[in-house]
Amino acid sequence: MTNDALAEFKGRYASDQISEEEFERRPERLLAVNELLDVLFEFGSGREEADQELDLER
Repeated sequence: MTNDALAEFKGRYASDQISEEEFERRPERLLAVNELLDVLFEFGSGREEADQELDLER
């Protein structure tokens, strides 16, 4: 999770847009996806493009 995404995520929690359960669960899920991307793009090809696509989906 980028710093901007983390700040937005914390802000959404603080303004009650997401539940405490979601606040606790989502970072774990995002870290798992991030680890999977690291494995898939182990040699560095395509990782930046994948990160950009994920940022666009958020």
